Parts: sequence; structure tokens; C-alpha cells
Amino acid sequence: MSEPLINQSPSQETWLTLVGSGQAAWALGSALHGSGIRVQRVVARPNGRGAALAQRLEASWVPWHAGQPLPKDGPPSTDPSRPGPTRLTLLAVSDDALPEVASFFGTDQTDALVHCSGTRSLEDLNVHPVRGVFWPILNLSKADETTWKGAPILIQTEEASLHQILHHWAQRIGATARDVTEGQRQKLHLAAVMTANFNNVLLHWGHLLTQEWGTHRDPRRPRRNGPLPLV
Repeated sequence: MSEPLINQSPSQETWLTLVGSGQAAWALGSALHGSGIRVQRVVARPNGRGAALAQRLEASWVPWHAGQPLPKDGPPSTDPSRPGPTRLTLLAVSDDALPEVASFFGTDQTDALVHCSGTRSLEDLNVHPVRGVFWPILNLSKADETTWKGAPILIQTEEASLHQILHHWAQRIGATARDVTEGQRQKLHLAAVMTANFNNVLLHWGHLLTQEWGTHRDPRRPRRNGPLPLV
């Protein structure tokens, strides 16, 4: 792990920007806010979800589309002899949108850049030298249904101070932090997807078999009562 590039202890205040307004943004933002970690601003598409999330988190809302200039924001000016809060940005956007969105968050916008995807590479954040991954192995929900106590959160970063901050986040929300490599994280993501969707996988295999055998019933359409009609 490299020497710290950001001057920050995990208990010090951060200036946190949350990007996104979907399920992951709602779940993570609510968990951090509920644990006392303040979200300063929400950057999201100009729709009602972003405004509602910002209101829930008591944060400012920045309506924004990727491709448009991103307004600069940060902590107010402080005593120059004392280090101010570290600007952190958490990208809670779809995997497809992540590389483009990340490209707007260079060192002029944030001191560290983090995504919460199980599959996207850390290199998708190569616009910034201080980057990391904070991925919870959970089905995240906008509703207050996510159980964080003991939940595994996989952390990947090469920067020592950011590593401490991400572990601190996990501890504050009651989760269990685990350090992983990129390869380990992606394999665990595949295993999680297979586990969560095992019934769907079996139904798909059953459908392929019925097609191969030339039977007429589709196992993806079960009867109201009784087993799946494979034949």
C-alpha cells in the first residue's frame, strides 16, 4: 500500500459528495447519514429522485448530466495553517455509466474517488490518483430494509489514508470490512450473482433442456400448484 496522498485520519470530517440517485445511492447515502457521516451534496440527474435524496440526507442537490460542466464545490475556506476536510466522492451509478461519470471527477473536483461496483475495475477511476472501491455484498434497496449489521463490504485501494477512511465507514454503519484484490472482488461478485439468482439459473437450464428434448411446456411458467411442469 502506498504512502498517504491525502492528509486525513478516519475520524476527521470529510466533505462527501454522493453521485447518483438509484437504489445504491439511496441505500449507501442513508446508511452513512444515519451513522453520523455527513453527505454534503448529492450530484444526480435533474429529476425528482435526486432532489428527494438530497432532502433525505440534508445535503445540497446539484442537478447534472454527464457531458455538462460540473459545478465546483467544496468545504468553505479555513485557516490555511490547518488542513481542511478531505473532499471525497462516492460514485453510486450504474456499471455502464461509471467510466463516463468518473471522467468528470479529477483532482480539481475531489481529493479521492470511490465507486461501489462489484464488477468495474479500479482503473475505471484512473482520472484520479487516489481511488478505491467500497462494494457491499447486499441487495441494496431504496426502502429502509437494508440490514447492514455484519454485512460484508469489500474494500480495494492502494492508498493508505483512503483505506482507513473506507474501513471507518464500514465500521460506522455496522458492516464488516474485508480487503480484497480486484480479481477476488470480481470472483466474489460472480458467486454472489449465482447465489442470488440460483432459481433463475435452474429455470433457464430447464428451459434449454425442454427445448433440446422437444417438449412443449415451458418450465419458466409454473402452474399455480405443484412442481414445475418440465414435461
